[in-house]
Amino acid sequence: MNYAKGLQDLDNEVTHAPLQLISGQVPPWLKGTLLRNGPGRFSLGNEQLLHWFDGLAMLHRFHFDSGNVQYSNRFITTRGYTEGMEKQKIVYPAFATAPNYSFLQSIIHWFKKPESGQNPGVSVARLGSEYLALTESPAIVRFDDHTLSTDEVIDCDDEVSGEITTAHPHYDFANKYLINFSLKFGRQSEYIYFKCNNNIRKREPIGRIPVDLPSYIHSFAMSERYIVHVAFPLVANPLRMRFGNVPYIKCFQWKPERGTRFTVLEKSSGKIVKQYQTDACFAFHHVNAYETGDDIIVDMATKPDASVIDDLYLEHLRTCQGRPVRAHSQLQRFILPLKNDEIRQETISQEYLEMPTIHYRGHNGRNHRYVYGIGSYQDRHEDFENQLIKIDTDTGTHVIWYEEDCYPWEPIFVPAPNSSDEDDGVILSTVLDSKNDQCFLLILAAKDFTEMARLALPHIIPLGFHAQFFSQS
Repeated sequence: MNYAKGLQDLDNEVTHAPLQLISGQVPPWLKGTLLRNGPGRFSLGNEQLLHWFDGLAMLHRFHFDSGNVQYSNRFITTRGYTEGMEKQKIVYPAFATAPNYSFLQSIIHWFKKPESGQNPGVSVARLGSEYLALTESPAIVRFDDHTLSTDEVIDCDDEVSGEITTAHPHYDFANKYLINFSLKFGRQSEYIYFKCNNNIRKREPIGRIPVDLPSYIHSFAMSERYIVHVAFPLVANPLRMRFGNVPYIKCFQWKPERGTRFTVLEKSSGKIVKQYQTDACFAFHHVNAYETGDDIIVDMATKPDASVIDDLYLEHLRTCQGRPVRAHSQLQRFILPLKNDEIRQETISQEYLEMPTIHYRGHNGRNHRYVYGIGSYQDRHEDFENQLIKIDTDTGTHVIWYEEDCYPWEPIFVPAPNSSDEDDGVILSTVLDSKNDQCFLLILAAKDFTEMARLALPHIIPLGFHAQFFSQS
């Protein structure tokens, strides 16, 4: 249980380094690039970032071509990184870490528009020809997908601009536009859902959801006709958020008496179609949503409360003792009837599931059967996430990949050419092998999790977040 080796600074940057096979063979049909985002550094001089989510953003690139893989990694060089490295101190607020401001700096900060986009270390996306690094602040970083160099911080200033967004936009393949929301604080705060075609700078509002106390929302779901917005009872006072001079997440309080609130918007009109309320729960990640008959099905990896956020402080994680994450996620299904207000809820699997993914291109917004994620082997909840899991939502059964002292990242599904089955393809994941002090790229057959190949990486990658595979075609 030495996953703390994945919570150390990585200073080494490499460019187009060929990866050496440890075992197996890379499928020759696998052509394209896996881009992964996550923390690369947790300290600046003598100052320590406090939370796993605060690490300075680093991109990792795995390029596949004819059975060969090249690897590159590079820090995202926004002002937050360059000024921090130059001054060797934390200069911008993070998720759970605040700069050590002087009294005068605190007064200036009080009246200053909050800085955004200084550490886009959560996910990646492609819109048109542009590759984007994202986080929960509204500014977006454009980067070069070949060199990983930081090109531009895009700070949209339009009618949907707000203070908070998500790092998990959805792409509507039928209508060819991206969908996300912006949270705008005010006397009456509101979530503004928007869409944009191949230019993130041209955003068009879809619909608005007014709210008294905004919730912490990391993702949302989308079916073919609807957007499903889920507000958990981890809520913030907008004035404290704007003027409190405290880390972002410290503005939120858990208020289970509010319950969990679902709002369904029609994509075509932005009209609020239905609203529901059910018992309190919390989730970082939605799996998917789809329509069947008069119901909308929403799958999420839910927890009973938001204590996981406290469990992911670095001081807690690095001890490798006790229970690093108290609230474990399970795959839950919420059934939203369009003809009445009574939500039904089912537990699809008792297995722990986080970082859920699906065959996104083929099934996002449509009926899916298989969900991939990371989990906890044999209920060893005192350990960090230590297995890959595939859950069959039709049967509730699952298969796993597990190896002692190994810690995998989010699994990414890549379909095989001309595939017809939902799970005909491979799973890509990067794995920390703490026993051998290395990381490796893992390739599994998605159908049965048979190991197809593993390749050695040139250094240990800090435990990270989200990735996408971009096909060469």
